Amino acid sequence: MFLAGEGRNELGCWYDEPPHRVGSDPGVIEALLRGVQSEGWHVSDALRWTRIRKLRLGRSVHADVHNILAVALHARERGCDVLAFARDTDGEEERERAVAKGIAAMIDDPGESLGVVGGAAVPNLEAWILALHGGRSTDRAGRARVTRALKAAGIAPKDTAAMVAVVERANLEGMERRSKSLATWLGTAKEVLRRRVEERALTEPVPR
Repeated sequence: MFLAGEGRNELGCWYDEPPHRVGSDPGVIEALLRGVQSEGWHVSDALRWTRIRKLRLGRSVHADVHNILAVALHARERGCDVLAFARDTDGEEERERAVAKGIAAMIDDPGESLGVVGGAAVPNLEAWILALHGGRSTDRAGRARVTRALKAAGIAPKDTAAMVAVVERANLEGMERRSKSLATWLGTAKEVLRRRVEERALTEPVPR
């Protein structure tokens, strides 16, 4: 598994680059993946969004299409067979469309073997945490409302451990009424991880 995200909340200990990477504290993305499929995979490496290698795809291509294709290249170079990421839209519909376009470009490539668990967090990752904490229709909430609601719940904007704790306590089923973007991401995670774990079980040698 290769992870990509914008900050420490997404990546946890994987936010730091070697040799500064210490500990094993997960971020929200890893915690969500563990909630969907707890065994049969591990994180090999990760990359923060600002460190993604830039590709030359033409000026007319949105930056986030570049970024998704580039981070997929990073994942392949590290020998990973699944890429997982989330990208805040911050209310920008164009960014949301670009994320979908980048993912589609990978999935539609017949030669692509990398599994992709990715999508736009609408309007941001904190809104997903609010949904998991019990908030409803968080995709339509503005950043200010999300921040106020999390503060009222005692969750600070940069408290990664508190956000991971919300994920670990939450029931990940039935997210459609709380956050459609999160529900879509979780559905993709469930399908991709199930398929990859089954494929690995079929290819691993049977102990004698």
